[in-house]
Amino acid sequence: MISRIINYIKNNTNSEYIQLKKLSRYPRYSSGNFSFQNGNINFPDSNAFVFMYREIFKKEIYRFDTENETPLIIDGGANIGLSTIYFKQLYPKAKILAFEPDKKIFDCLKNNILDFNLADIELKNIALWNFDGQISFNSEGSDANRIESSNNDTDFSDTYSVECSKLSNYLKDVKVDFLKLDIEGAEHEVIEEIVPYLDNIDKIFLEYHSFENRDQDLDKLLQILKNANFRLYINSPVSGRNSPFISEKNWLGIEYFLNIYAYRN
Repeated sequence: MISRIINYIKNNTNSEYIQLKKLSRYPRYSSGNFSFQNGNINFPDSNAFVFMYREIFKKEIYRFDTENETPLIIDGGANIGLSTIYFKQLYPKAKILAFEPDKKIFDCLKNNILDFNLADIELKNIALWNFDGQISFNSEGSDANRIESSNNDTDFSDTYSVECSKLSNYLKDVKVDFLKLDIEGAEHEVIEEIVPYLDNIDKIFLEYHSFENRDQDLDKLLQILKNANFRLYINSPVSGRNSPFISEKNWLGIEYFLNIYAYRN
């Protein structure tokens, strides 16, 4: 009882906790900034920021070990840069290749990286996909932006064409210590495209998305990773549906999402 009281007092007098609690009360798409260590993080959506910040910096869902002092990290779906900043804190000498296709979110990403004065980071305003060229892109304005599917999703604030690229273009003749893919439904196409290069990757984190109006391909995705001799660990960052047999409200067509960790024996 006493320890819980002490923790409560600590939390409620901690400036970081106070900032996060305040931001979590704002409505969706409230923009702002967050003072963090030696920089400021700008964001377009306070709710999404609080969720990502807690997942990345508190729960440390991307934490990994390596003996390489200068690991190569590919950050697919870098969004506003929280994951990129975290990776640089984890391994200050890391070389990072970060992809973010949304135009406005990319500007936020670029400004955040500049504000933290981080080096050895290459930012690309490109969507990862299974061919090189242009593709239609749905911008939601925060953390659910995605390549437009054949089962066209609705309720997006903007749709426009973006440059897309095969991830395999960046995997030839290199050793990738960590590949992170949070690309809102494009994960199966991207992983399938890089099958010949999976041996070049040591660890993979990917967020799997199940969409209401699309075929579920989780089994295919997991089989690809198993065939490449990865061990798998899966969890859910949210509790999900309490009554999955009963139709419940989804978020922009997303039924649920899973965190998939793939690593070598």
